[in-house]
Amino acid sequence: MKSGLVSGLTSDGKVDAFASEFASHCGVDFALPLNGACNARSIATHLIGLEPGDEVITNPITYIATAIYPLRAGATIRFAETNPDTLNIDVDAVEDLVNERTRALYVSSYEGYFPNMARLRKITDDHDPRFVFNPARCAGGRYDGRHTAQYADASAFSFQEQKNMATCDDGALVLRDGVSGGWTRKATQLRNVRGTGEIIGENFRMDELRAATGHTQLPKLDTMNDERRAIAQRYTDGLADLPMIKPVQTDGPHNHVYHWYVARIASDQIKAETAILNQPLGGEDPAPTPRDAFAHLMRAEDVDMPTHNQPAYLDEPFTLRGYGEGICPESERLWRDEIFRLPLNLDMTEGQADHVISAAHTSAEQLA
Repeated sequence: MKSGLVSGLTSDGKVDAFASEFASHCGVDFALPLNGACNARSIATHLIGLEPGDEVITNPITYIATAIYPLRAGATIRFAETNPDTLNIDVDAVEDLVNERTRALYVSSYEGYFPNMARLRKITDDHDPRFVFNPARCAGGRYDGRHTAQYADASAFSFQEQKNMATCDDGALVLRDGVSGGWTRKATQLRNVRGTGEIIGENFRMDELRAATGHTQLPKLDTMNDERRAIAQRYTDGLADLPMIKPVQTDGPHNHVYHWYVARIASDQIKAETAILNQPLGGEDPAPTPRDAFAHLMRAEDVDMPTHNQPAYLDEPFTLRGYGEGICPESERLWRDEIFRLPLNLDMTEGQADHVISAAHTSAEQLA
């Protein structure tokens, strides 16, 4: 701030230095700091050149921005079902949807848990669509020993204040080594509206101040992620004796980041005649779903469980274009009836985590 060079237009090299550092962290040659992860996906959509008639495959239970830019380009969005064990995209369903019109996969990490990155990479290698990954909530994550950015053609990271590495806001587009078509040059041109070539760009620059913040945060990222994993493991161990609660499966040597701790209420473990399931929780509301009843009981124990994303095709930009209920029935059931999130923050104490575990036991016992 003392330098007076903070905007990105006037620079003493902080943005370029952070770009190099973040690319090295991801194990690739190219990272492009931007003023948001959404703009990383916007640039990726330009690079692919999506047009009306093209098809894009995505997962339904995700933040709407995952596939909003292909929608804006006029592409048809095909939603693949959700794997109930991992709550990520069902890769078998992806393979079933691939056809000659498929131009890209736009896949997100579910709350810091990774899908099968190796199989998604193989699908793109075998069938030739592009793979755009949305790891907005899981900077620093690795799948089978490799940084997730090494699997996707383009990855859109977020550094907004709620993410596991924050610069207050901003993000980055990271490209896999060897991606064809001169993408690195085009991406750089698309970031800058001042005119750096034949491509008309946007004002998507990261500023120097936030790049300097990223420079100080990046060396701490692995330690911060390890702290999140330790809290998640404490939850997993503490909830292991509750058959009603089914945490997301995290099998394999994959370093998930745990933006939240996510699990499901197993409906078959609930006593149907339980009073709370057969009466409104307030006003004229209908009888609650198992997830909503559990959340209500948790609130009585002073634990607020955050809501989670509905299937993206139920949001207005999609419904106004003909999408709607029934596209992915299993995903809708999981979202409506079973999925819940427990608080997970770096400033949580062991005592606070243990209180959440105790509250979950008390609440589950009232439903079992």
